[in-house]
Amino acid sequence: MNENPTNHLKPNKRRPLVSAVTWLIGFLTILGLVLRLTVRDSVAGLSTLYYMTPLALIVFGAGFCFLTSRWKQKKLTSLFWSLIFVTVSAWWIQTDWSFQTRAEETKNDITILLANLARTKDLGTIASKIREIEPDIVVLVEAMVTTDADREVWKATFPEYNYSMINGGTQLLAKGKIGPPWVKALKDGSKLSRSIVTIDGVDLHCYVVDIKSTITVSREYAIEELANFTTKSTGQPALIMGDFNTPPDSVHFNILRENHVNLFETAGRGYATTWPHPIPVLALDQIWVNQNIVPIGCEHHVNFRSDHRIVVGRIQVNHEAVSARAE
Repeated sequence: MNENPTNHLKPNKRRPLVSAVTWLIGFLTILGLVLRLTVRDSVAGLSTLYYMTPLALIVFGAGFCFLTSRWKQKKLTSLFWSLIFVTVSAWWIQTDWSFQTRAEETKNDITILLANLARTKDLGTIASKIREIEPDIVVLVEAMVTTDADREVWKATFPEYNYSMINGGTQLLAKGKIGPPWVKALKDGSKLSRSIVTIDGVDLHCYVVDIKSTITVSREYAIEELANFTTKSTGQPALIMGDFNTPPDSVHFNILRENHVNLFETAGRGYATTWPHPIPVLALDQIWVNQNIVPIGCEHHVNFRSDHRIVVGRIQVNHEAVSARAE
């Protein structure tokens, strides 16, 4: 016989590695699930783990552990993970997916395009998207249009838009008048500004935010300062737009929710998350509106030159609410 008897003695070297990987993924999956069901990101230190384990990754982790336990023929373990997988998948679909019918466009709609350009110098893709959508307001975060020469190029490319450069990396374009920005530097280094944009004779208070992405810094103080700053516009139609670097299920958004709603949560259609492209798992790019604005629609589009998806929102001004507050 040619069979080597020592082959029967060779251990399966893959099993210890698979077991270690499965244990780690299972631990992070359960930890992320427990955090979501309890403290979320309210505890300093644990917030980083919370952001690292969004629902999409919890679904993946539960599915991976289910398949490996089936492969190892562990019936009770595979049953446990199958229950976790089914439950969390249903939760994920309910939270991160919206199947609302797209509302028909009307002449009263105001369209907003929000894009994080991730400091790319190639602006051809976003320029094509602006021409395709023809939004009334364009907000560009982490844009490399930082010089007067760059601004002149934008003005020549889109002569129908007025242009405002805010803090260098933040740009605001509008088919209407743009007032001078009021810039506020937040304590953690985040960027916040307010510009009054006039569209069809209506003043919109447009807040643009780029919250610091440092994972060791709590988002609590930046969002609290943001919410306090936006109270200046309680009686006016107000939009808060930008890269929040914080998922909308964060407990720190509770203070903002007192007077504002997330546009995608209210009128969105499609997949909610925006980062990182091409497999986004976190909804970092967001538009919020106050009670003086009626949410009409919100969708996310791909930008192949950035790791952030583009947010396209549609709103209408609630003239009755504005008039009532004025009285």
